[in-house]
Amino acid sequence: MYKRAIKVGRSRTYSLFKEFVAQPTSPPVNDEILPDIPQTLATYESLTIFLTMLDNTGLIDDLAYPAGPFTVFAPTNDAFDEISSDLMECLSKSGNKAELSYILRYHLVNRKIVLSGLIDGMKIENSSGHLLKVDRDDNVVKINDGRIINAGISVSNGVVHIINSVLIPPGFDMSAFLATCDEDGGGKQ
Repeated sequence: MYKRAIKVGRSRTYSLFKEFVAQPTSPPVNDEILPDIPQTLATYESLTIFLTMLDNTGLIDDLAYPAGPFTVFAPTNDAFDEISSDLMECLSKSGNKAELSYILRYHLVNRKIVLSGLIDGMKIENSSGHLLKVDRDDNVVKINDGRIINAGISVSNGVVHIINSVLIPPGFDMSAFLATCDEDGGGKQ
């Protein structure tokens, strides 16, 4: 069982009690049996906010083996701490799952791209149809503004790259979203 208290934003702490157990399925094609994306994310203490948000939106099930392959650009807890606490609070409300899902999908690509496949100037279409830009200078690789700080974590259904920034989709107006956020967890009518 995976049990951890996590900090969401700067002011709230939530507990995550979730069991990530591999379902009996066919093993991956390679000889080594690897955990899938949700199982792998659960092993990194620095990714608990991202994991919790994926779980809250139902995306965690979409990323479980045998689905894939995927590339996940997973922001660290520190990256989420850099976002305004008001935005984190609003995104955490149950009425805002669509907006949270929109931001999280921006971090997902529907194919496996290893580090060596990330070429300077490359544009990658993510799962929501937007383009992510690769900036590469020797061993420093950025996806939009997020620097990859732990690359190429192999999983049974793709690869995970840990990044130091939350990627915000173009056209997501944080100010307008915050202005519509109310106490009940949704936009004002």
